[in-house]
Amino acid sequence: EAGELPSAGLLIPDRSGRLRRAPNLLVDDAPWLDGRVDKSPSGHLPAVHPSLSSSAALRLGARRLSSAVQERPDAPLVAMAEERINEVLYAGAAGPVTLQLESWNRSLRSRAFRVSLRRAISTNRRWAHLSASSALKRQPTGADSCGRGVDELRHGRIVAVEEIRSRFEVVQSGGRALDVTLRPRREGGVDGGDG
Repeated sequence: EAGELPSAGLLIPDRSGRLRRAPNLLVDDAPWLDGRVDKSPSGHLPAVHPSLSSSAALRLGARRLSSAVQERPDAPLVAMAEERINEVLYAGAAGPVTLQLESWNRSLRSRAFRVSLRRAISTNRRWAHLSASSALKRQPTGADSCGRGVDELRHGRIVAVEEIRSRFEVVQSGGRALDVTLRPRREGGVDGGDG
């Protein structure tokens, strides 16, 4: 079709000035990820060159960081014991916290919640479909997989955890995941493995 870019993507400069395929480069539109994603010049985030405007980079095939990055668990989630809840919050906090978690879990497992969630997703998809460009309309919506995911919520459980560790990945062409997590510096200037 006239005006469409080649599927492999055009070559545009990355932040170091090297020419790379546009779909493998990102426009930083996610300030809320500062301090969590390594946006430093020496980091692994494949960002477009700062002299290229965001709108031009996006038109040439670059992707938005906000939609390209995926947050993944980096350590198991361990439920806090009641004694620890009392230590972290205040003496006697475990009782009210446990009651609130039980209430949330009843809601999460309820049929009414799943029906309402499906309705909200369906409404959002219809609205997105009406407002999307013709190129986006041709993409599959994944309604079946979403329905299965909503059904799986009845097996879910909300628990209090003390720490959530995660890593941030950007999937490049060919399916290769690139870890762009900002890791804290350890003493001696060596990057740590903690997230």
